[in-house]
Amino acid sequence: IGNDDATLITLAKLADGRPVNNAASTDGADADGFVKLGQVVAGYTSVAGTDGAIADSDYTSTAATAPISILSKKKGIHAAAIVGRSNAAIRGAIVTAAASTSQRVWFMCDNDETIAQATAITTRAAINSQRISFWFNHVYLTDPITLEEIVEEPFVAPMSIISQTDPDIHVADFDNTVYTQWARRVYNELDKTDRGALDTGGVSFMWQDEDASGNLAILPGNGLTCSFTSNDRQLDARYMKDFILDAIARAMLGSMFKGNTPAARAERAGAVTAFLSDLARSQRYVQTDEQGVPQFKYVNDGSVNVPQDQQAGTQQELAIIQLIPKNLKILLNAVIGTDATVTEQ
Repeated sequence: IGNDDATLITLAKLADGRPVNNAASTDGADADGFVKLGQVVAGYTSVAGTDGAIADSDYTSTAATAPISILSKKKGIHAAAIVGRSNAAIRGAIVTAAASTSQRVWFMCDNDETIAQATAITTRAAINSQRISFWFNHVYLTDPITLEEIVEEPFVAPMSIISQTDPDIHVADFDNTVYTQWARRVYNELDKTDRGALDTGGVSFMWQDEDASGNLAILPGNGLTCSFTSNDRQLDARYMKDFILDAIARAMLGSMFKGNTPAARAERAGAVTAFLSDLARSQRYVQTDEQGVPQFKYVNDGSVNVPQDQQAGTQQELAIIQLIPKNLKILLNAVIGTDATVTEQ
């Protein structure tokens, strides 16, 4: 359509079926069988369109075909976001969706890169959910086609990291810089005070630093959920819990609608115990004590069940598992100088 290769035309198909065939030099068509956009011909009218806009309701609708509804119910999705729009209406719909979701975390941020740090902290303060992660400090990258610098939401990088690493890998691990080499800069340079305020406020953020070799690195500076509860605050811990719970749930699923006998319960408990012990031996997910003993408990016997409930078809299982914590701070106490005295400890 048209004769200017530099002008892109967008056509929207509004009805089923395909356009009517046109014969050359017939019903207003030219010698090649084409008609001009907006030209009235004998058989039909081609109406010139207008630029449209996607409404917030196209995202926030509770209809089954709406984006947030689809992402909330689709199995196998562990990180979800609405990219390109993160205003109050979108965030509100995500908060509602997150309240009834499991096995996934929703990512969000303020609507554009110019939002002040204090505003981001205030916005985050109104959200309380371990199924939401709120991010600050937009990232710039180079468009591979136009070679122009463009900006994108700060949660895109951590979501990319999560999609390429195991659940117990913290998004801020410096090893993850291999996944953020596309990033060119961040909108705000954050000093120690800025980073401390954001972390205290429960806001996850992108920042610019140098790696161990002195190379420029852009990566997450932390990774938090929107919960201030210590056991639910770290994003990697949320994913570690989901990984373990999902594995145990799959073991339980194989026992559904089968006989609830002591032997069957012992077999299931043995399988779960072996799984958790293997994780502990590999120093992944499950913590051990100084002697190497895995720190977990899993029982499904009479100590956690009532016979009447079991007869009615309800079986209780109890899992208490200590996760491996990450180093969130490493404090170095140093005395360095020509008059420093070294004593034997």
